[in-house]
Amino acid sequence: MAFTITPLAGIDLYNTAQVNPNSAGTNVPTFGPTGAEVFGSDGFRYVFAQAGAAI
Repeated sequence: MAFTITPLAGIDLYNTAQVNPNSAGTNVPTFGPTGAEVFGSDGFRYVFAQAGAAI
């Protein structure tokens, strides 16, 4: 199980991100921005992105 080695707190590499609706009714992720990158202890780079279909 990999963990982030980038100095950012609260990053979960194994679960989907939760969203909260804003005043316009658009779902906004609780972590962001989209495109944020972290490096994992397994040597891979993880990028926060929006899925094109249900996970």
